[in-house]
Amino acid sequence: MPKIINLTTPLTDEMVSSLKTGDKVLLNGILYTARDAAHKRLMELLDSGKTLPKRHDR
Repeated sequence: MPKIINLTTPLTDEMVSSLKTGDKVLLNGILYTARDAAHKRLMELLDSGKTLPKRHDR
């Protein structure tokens, strides 16, 4: 039976590096999804010390 791991964002490098192929992961917390150009803009905001925009459920 696959291992099920509960993770809450923000994720740390240690949390991510402990994952193995085939692990089932349940994520809790704020998740950002975007397409190519948007990822670049989000990373630029973080690199410049700014916060990411927050979107509330509709």
